[in-house]
Amino acid sequence: MPASRLLRSRTANASSASSIGVALCRFTPGSTKYGERFPASKPLRNTYRKVGSRKAQYRVWAGECFDMKTQKRYKKFTQREWYLPQSKILIADGWSIPGLEKIIASASWK
Repeated sequence: MPASRLLRSRTANASSASSIGVALCRFTPGSTKYGERFPASKPLRNTYRKVGSRKAQYRVWAGECFDMKTQKRYKKFTQREWYLPQSKILIADGWSIPGLEKIIASASWK
């Protein structure tokens, strides 16, 4: 999928990952048994956050890994996303990396 199409779909109330189809579950590397999806049509949180001197749209999505044969949920997770519309930069964190929000808030631009 072209990046421009992905970014257009990103602004339309959907997780960045949901626009690229089914991905393999991030918690089961090397296994094709589980996929991941973002079942909700709206984010858990939708606000703005500081990214250095710029303002980013900040969303938190509920995601889940599921058995691709039975469609049953295997594991739940959240994915945080910071999107800077002017720069068309998307920062996605599907691992809940400790301290990442503070690092992003203090980013510098050159």
